[in-house]
Amino acid sequence: MNITSGEVGGYEHFIRQVKEPININNLKFSRFTKLLTKQKFIRKLVFFRLIWPDTDLVFPRILFKLLKENYDVVDVLENYNYSSFQAVLAKPLVDTKVAVMNWENIVMPAWRFSLRILVNKRADAFRVPSISAKRKLISEGVDEAKISYIPPCVDVDVFRPEKSNVKEMRGLSDNQVILFVGRLVRQKGLEYLIKSLPQIIKTVPKAMLVVVGDGPFKAELIRLSQELGVTKHVRFLGTYPYDRIQEVYQMADVVVLPSIPTKVWSEQFGYVLIEAMACGKAVVGTRIGAIPEIIIDDVNGYLVPPYSSDSLALSISKLLLDPDKAKDMGKRGREMVIKKFSSSVVTGILSQFYKDLVY
Repeated sequence: MNITSGEVGGYEHFIRQVKEPININNLKFSRFTKLLTKQKFIRKLVFFRLIWPDTDLVFPRILFKLLKENYDVVDVLENYNYSSFQAVLAKPLVDTKVAVMNWENIVMPAWRFSLRILVNKRADAFRVPSISAKRKLISEGVDEAKISYIPPCVDVDVFRPEKSNVKEMRGLSDNQVILFVGRLVRQKGLEYLIKSLPQIIKTVPKAMLVVVGDGPFKAELIRLSQELGVTKHVRFLGTYPYDRIQEVYQMADVVVLPSIPTKVWSEQFGYVLIEAMACGKAVVGTRIGAIPEIIIDDVNGYLVPPYSSDSLALSISKLLLDPDKAKDMGKRGREMVIKKFSSSVVTGILSQFYKDLVY
């Protein structure tokens, strides 16, 4: 089976390991697109989903590739992209099935709705990582029978409960670590996590917030830490090699994803949550987007309202003050990940998804 894809993303490594012969030709964004996205102004527009400088509008690589070569499936990203538009345009001319990977869980951007109408009608199948993304497609008129829920996955043999020496290496042996992993951007809600620290420190004096990641919001977060007088309780580690990121999770006492919704974005999955849970960690997340699909409140973690530093402080403090409770939640979280989000489970579902399209 031959598959060409605009962006297979995190699945690609796992797809290549399935037993059935699946050959993937992953089409990266063109040089022109990459050049555009290096511009600060363009990156800002891209980030807020107002525009995507998809230069396939000018250079229709996918259309030409489908006309020139033989593929069983073309797997494209989002129903509003020009690459998806090209794929469905080619359908009457080639014997290729079109599958659309849809992360978006908000109807956006409106100015590309005309593209969506044709893609939603002509695509053979859609795969979504969350139920909220599925609901979004149904609200746009996509037949529910064409939508398959296939979540992201994690290698539970790599992400597993294991003692890490990172805590000692970073001089945090005596601290209880609250971990955030992700992009340092406003919608990840990290400012509310930092604002929760003064309350947490009152009951857990050795609490330390460890921030792993980078982004344009970092300077503002550092200033906020200084204004609140909690700089001694915040450690910014910057980016960390992904092939060793499990070490960071393993040193945490609790992992937090305090995302907040915006007019054009709501957390689409929360990949860090399943990675943390696979490592046996209790998690705290906000009740937005797809996060409630991963965190079962008071079972494998806590769900709190967005924008609420008080709620974050209360839930985090509970876990730091009750290590047995945190350990039990972490155990339940790993059990859930193994059952629902492990690579062995998800790649089998994804492989069958492609075979059902072709055969």
